[in-house]
Amino acid sequence: VFYTGVAGLPSSIVTDKFQGIMMASLVLLLTIVVTSVPENRVTREQFDLASNWTADGFYAMVTLILAIISAELFNQATWQRVWAAKDTPSLRKGFAVGSFLVFLLMMFFGIMGMVGYAKESQAYDNFEKFAYLAFFNILEPMEQGWHVLVLIFVTSLAASSVDSLQNGITSLLSSDLLKISSNPELIKWMNRAILVGVNIAAVVKSAERYDVLGLFLVADLVCATSVFPVFLGLLNPDKWGYLAPTELGAFMGCIGGIAAVLVIGVIVDSEAYGTNPFEYFWLKDASALCSLCGTNRMWTFIVTPIISLVTTVVFTFIDMQVRTIKGVNPRAPIVEFSFDKKKDEAKGDEEKESKFNENGIEEVEA
Repeated sequence: VFYTGVAGLPSSIVTDKFQGIMMASLVLLLTIVVTSVPENRVTREQFDLASNWTADGFYAMVTLILAIISAELFNQATWQRVWAAKDTPSLRKGFAVGSFLVFLLMMFFGIMGMVGYAKESQAYDNFEKFAYLAFFNILEPMEQGWHVLVLIFVTSLAASSVDSLQNGITSLLSSDLLKISSNPELIKWMNRAILVGVNIAAVVKSAERYDVLGLFLVADLVCATSVFPVFLGLLNPDKWGYLAPTELGAFMGCIGGIAAVLVIGVIVDSEAYGTNPFEYFWLKDASALCSLCGTNRMWTFIVTPIISLVTTVVFTFIDMQVRTIKGVNPRAPIVEFSFDKKKDEAKGDEEKESKFNENGIEEVEA
């Protein structure tokens, strides 16, 4: 909170570099040490059982991929990095290298988890041990010093994500607050106060011991309801036509995504969600083996964005047809705030100024 509140994005980039080097070193070291401990050695048959392809594993894979894509597209930390990139080639190189390193890190945790399950598969199957703690269970035979190193490793993982997210939140707030006030000092302190408030709320909620994976799934599903309406807005209307939504089309697309979740919830279990369908956003399923398993969760993450997409395109088409008949620009905003008008006026003034050369004479095309 301190260094992101004071130094902002540059501090996050610098600390991310150090944390990345630290994590890469610790991953390599832990891989060697953990697998060299005699207690952690498993037979081929044990590992084959742990890495066996299952239907539940496939459902969890599809659910996780769709959930993460939906959520990460709304990750302001990523978009802030896009804005701060030196140029397009640097941005592409950064994404490529970062994706490869994340892949290696996920492979590390996945393999360590399978080794942990392979050691004591019966204990995990009987819920004497919990699968999400498999990585930490294989650390038990190691000396206390290694436990400290793992604590540093896990803390670095969390810190590198949290400071980036905090900077993303403040950058988003700053851009909105600048529309209301032109006092940068006021905006800076307002951002810091909001940042502290967000962290206090997070600490309070964490004390209530919510299921972390459940919280992530709720956030991912909310993002899935709106991912197409929001990001189709980046398309060029002249090139993509109705796929580039109008303001009404995007809004109705988000509503359509939310409605899809509510309807799916009632279909899945009308008794549990009939009176309060919004409860289905928690994706509770007693029959599922894990938080990501089950066909209900998988189909929810498949159907919701599709319904949202179709609703967006349909209402964009209707909106454009109706407003064109009325002689109104179909791409004009329906709801417009005063600061948006000021922004448009400033943009118009800049365009007018650009028509004049350095001598103040208006340039006319031949």
